[in-house]
Amino acid sequence: MTTGPGRPRPGVLAGDGPLLLAHRGFSRDGLENTLPAFAAALELGADLVETDVHTTADGVLVAFHDDRLDRVTDAEGELARTPWSVVSRARIGGREAVPRLADVLEALPGARLNIDVKAPGAVEPLVELLRRTGAWRRVVVASFSERRRRAVLAGLPAATAASAGAPLV
Repeated sequence: MTTGPGRPRPGVLAGDGPLLLAHRGFSRDGLENTLPAFAAALELGADLVETDVHTTADGVLVAFHDDRLDRVTDAEGELARTPWSVVSRARIGGREAVPRLADVLEALPGARLNIDVKAPGAVEPLVELLRRTGAWRRVVVASFSERRRRAVLAGLPAATAASAGAPLV
């Protein structure tokens, strides 16, 4: 399989045939972007798990889709204006913690991830985390913001990246 005419799939996307990507993990019960959702997706055979990243007011990188806590947690407020001490007490679906991306990487050491950079403030912390842990080797960096996506890639030794269009190396 190729990413375009005559181009093999690079790095983390390498393989024969289609890849199954679990968007926000396996969240049939509404517990999206949680450690149990990611683990369930992998147990069910997902090749990659997708998550989104934002930062809290004090710079903690969290795996969370929305820019606000309100829709899926028992807390309220904008992530970028809420400190980790508050976010860490919020519960998705009333029971699961909002995970730090560092915890996701640690809990799933062999997993390939598609990370969607949702906020400008997430760029530098994401680069630092991926470099420090070496996780850039198993991550696809994505964003609907070409500027954010390219900024992350510029800070990494090498990475596979995706955009709303075709994958790039």
